[in-house]
Amino acid sequence: EQTVEGLQEIYDDAIKRMNQAIAEGHTLNMLGVSLGNVLSIRAAGSIDARIRKLISIVGGGKLGLSAWDSILTGHIARQSGFNSPEGYEQGVSVFSPVNYVSGIEADEIFMRFGTRDLLIPFKHGQELARALINRGDKTKAKVDYRAYKGADHSATLALSALERMLFAHN
Repeated sequence: EQTVEGLQEIYDDAIKRMNQAIAEGHTLNMLGVSLGNVLSIRAAGSIDARIRKLISIVGGGKLGLSAWDSILTGHIARQSGFNSPEGYEQGVSVFSPVNYVSGIEADEIFMRFGTRDLLIPFKHGQELARALINRGDKTKAKVDYRAYKGADHSATLALSALERMLFAHN
């Protein structure tokens, strides 16, 4: 309950700020890194505006299942009072990114995952990637997807940043 309440407060503030920016005529880019994907993808799928770039780095499709399988948050998830990963997922599913991808309209979607990620295991990243790719966007966003073979959470962050820096200078 505390996790959902805390995320909801952050989310409500972010939505308020984004709606203000939209009203002022700004174009939105959204970045979700790791746990930040639960907020950015939910927001991108919930606001009534087209996103120019949606960037998802080391995210997972379902918050509860990703947290349960993580070496960082698994012990917290198991102590939450839920007896199974599915129960925990149901308890926090209001923030699971896969529940919001169908509402996303974006010009570009950039995704990066590591195949050896222990914080958000690769299988959960793959679930998010499939959902984003197959979300049914009629305008067909340009999708830039990459899985770094052998990369963990931190290496994926570093490799994606390095790749963007190198690409920006070419």
